Amino acid sequence: MANEIVIKNGFISQGNPLVGGNLSATTISATTYQNLPVDPNTYVTAFTYNNNTFTLNDSSGITFNATINDVTGLTVNGNFTVTGNTTLSSVTANTISATTYQNLPIDPNTYITGFTYSINTFTINDNSGSTFNATINSVTGWTVNGDLTVTGNTTLSSVTTNTISATTYQNLPSSQFTGGTVSGATNFTGGLTANTISATTYQNLPVNTDTYVTAFTYSNNTFTLNDNSGNTFNATLNTVTGITINGDLSVTGVTNLTGGLTANTISASTITGTTFYGDGSNLTGISSQFTGGTVYGATNFTGGLTANTISATTYQNLPLDIYVTGGTYDNTTGTATFTNNSGTTFNVSGFTTSGTSSFDYGKTYAITNNFQNLY
Repeated sequence: MANEIVIKNGFISQGNPLVGGNLSATTISATTYQNLPVDPNTYVTAFTYNNNTFTLNDSSGITFNATINDVTGLTVNGNFTVTGNTTLSSVTANTISATTYQNLPIDPNTYITGFTYSINTFTINDNSGSTFNATINSVTGWTVNGDLTVTGNTTLSSVTTNTISATTYQNLPSSQFTGGTVSGATNFTGGLTANTISATTYQNLPVNTDTYVTAFTYSNNTFTLNDNSGNTFNATLNTVTGITINGDLSVTGVTNLTGGLTANTISASTITGTTFYGDGSNLTGISSQFTGGTVYGATNFTGGLTANTISATTYQNLPLDIYVTGGTYDNTTGTATFTNNSGTTFNVSGFTTSGTSSFDYGKTYAITNNFQNLY
C-alpha cells in the first residue's frame, strides 16, 4: 500500500497529528480523547449511603435514591451491627451479641441463679423464681480443699490436717511440746526449762547488776553514750596525745599537730607552716632531690638546674639562635643586605661594582658574621 506507515518501535507525537485514513494500533494512550463514539449503555458513576438510603449517579447525569427498609434472604460477609430496633423473622449466625434479648424461648430446665450462706444455712434461688434454704449441722466424710475456720463449738470424731490453730485446746494427748511456734500470750505457771529461749520482748527478767553501754552517737568531737540504767553522759575530745589510727583519718577543719606527725601518706588541700625547709634539715625522711613529679606554680632554682630533659610551655630569657632568613644584593654599591630571624638586618660589602656583577647568584659565599649577639 503506497500510503501506509508502519511504526514498529512506538510513536510519540508532541503536536496535533491528523490521521486522514484509518488508524490501527495495539494500544492507544492519550490524556484527552475527542469525538469518540458515545457508549449507548447507562452505568453507575457514583454511589453513597445514609440512613438506609442509597444515592446513585449514572453516566447520563441522572441522580436517584433507593431506600431499603426490608431485606429478604440477606447474607452478611463480616460483622453486622444494628443500632436501632430490628425485626428478624429468622437469623443464623455464629455469634449474637446484644444488650437485651427479648422473646427468647424459655429453658424448660430448672437451674440455680443465686446462692448465699449464713450460719450453716445455704439460701438458693433458681430460674423459676423459687427460693429455698438448706441447713447443714452435721457432715460425714467431709474433705475441705483449703482453710476451714470454725467460730463456734465443733465436735469432730476425727480430723486429719497439716495445721490446727485454736485459742483453746482440749483433751490433747500430751502436755509436752515436741516443737512448734507459740504466736499468742502464754503463761507457764509451773516454770519453763529449755535449751534455747528466743522472743521479741522479754519481761520480768532478773536485773543485771552490771552497767554497760546500750547506745553510742558522735557529733562535733562529742561522744554521747547511754547505758542500761537509763543514764546519758557525754565525752568531748579536743586534745589527743599519742593517738594511733588504724586506717584513714579525714580532717575537715583546722588541726594543729604540736607533737609531730608520722604517716605513710599525707594529702591535704592546704598545708600551712611558718617555715618549710626544702633541704630536709628540719624534716625527717625528706630527700632534697626530686625523683619525679609535677611542680605547680613559679619555681626559682637559686643554685642552678641540671636535667636530662627540660619541657615547658613557655621559655623565658633563653639566648637566641640567630640565622639568616633572606637577603638582597645591590649591584651598584656592591653591598648585600641580609635579614635574620630576629628581624634585624646586616650588610656585607666589598663586592666588585664593575659593569658586570661579580656576585654569582649560583655560588655559595661564606659569611663569617652570620651570627650576632643581640642582647
